[in-house]
Amino acid sequence: PAPRNIRVVASTTRLRGYPRHLARPRRYAFCNVCGADGRDPFSKLRCTPNEYFCTCPKPFSYGLEACPDSVTSKVGRENITETFSRYQSCSWDKFMTTPWQCWSSSVYRKTGGMWYSTFLASEGTAWRVVEVTKVVNKTCSDDSIYSTVEAYDDIGCFDGCGHKRNTSSACWVGCFYRTVLGADGMLPSGFANPGGIPYEDLADAWDAPFASEDPRRGGCAAVPGV
Repeated sequence: PAPRNIRVVASTTRLRGYPRHLARPRRYAFCNVCGADGRDPFSKLRCTPNEYFCTCPKPFSYGLEACPDSVTSKVGRENITETFSRYQSCSWDKFMTTPWQCWSSSVYRKTGGMWYSTFLASEGTAWRVVEVTKVVNKTCSDDSIYSTVEAYDDIGCFDGCGHKRNTSSACWVGCFYRTVLGADGMLPSGFANPGGIPYEDLADAWDAPFASEDPRRGGCAAVPGV
């Protein structure tokens, strides 16, 4: 099969890989680091502390289970455009108390895409890393994306959050999503047609750290020895 670009956000690494055998649709695995208490933070199932633990939806029933060998021997796949963007699970009552819980549907609708889960058990048979094209510092990568979004703010929303960027402040987070989704896209009634910064500009902001090492173009230096 043709190579696919696989981008891992947590480590800010761009890879080129070959997924060979895809698990049947909806068998994407939810993989998380097991908590120190021996519980998976997502499913609450028992697991080995501080090791990755992958769960899958139970077939023909509700709930999650440890992914069986029939799944971990392949590559999991989830089309988030089809799975999540069709539904709006946020009511106006929820929006009035916890509005941030309403924004995910608009994000799925705007960005779409595919999720893949590559299991250690299937490395070399169902998938393999062909090339690590570049590894960059996540702080640099985040700064490139944040700067692009802040520059697109045409109403001065970020100006009201103080001179220093604070990505954990409610003000900055709200302005970020307002700029990405548009004002209507943050509302329960507007999730189907989010506005804001064009998707192509967001994609370019993600690519920029890998495309060059020039900070004026959003580029980031490659992490040596990785």
